[in-house]
Amino acid sequence: PMSLQKGIGFCQQSEVSLALLKSLVDIAYPIHYISDKCFWIECIDEFHQLFIPGRAGQIRDVCIDSTGALIMILIIYFILKRKEKKIGS
Repeated sequence: PMSLQKGIGFCQQSEVSLALLKSLVDIAYPIHYISDKCFWIECIDEFHQLFIPGRAGQIRDVCIDSTGALIMILIIYFILKRKEKKIGS
């Protein structure tokens, strides 16, 4: 039910962040740029939900989903840093 929807939103936003990372990492965009994009995508999604009957756009949902994006960004960031160390060693 509700917690399942929150979990799905969390996972979807982490997939969005992964897609943005994969597409923008070669162009050398900073990590905070990608996290900002994910945040605004989530804000737009919640705003859109205000116009759907039975749905409600909530700040809490933006926070939950943005956390999913941030966690994925941090995982990828640390993986890339670890690869850099191995290559540099």
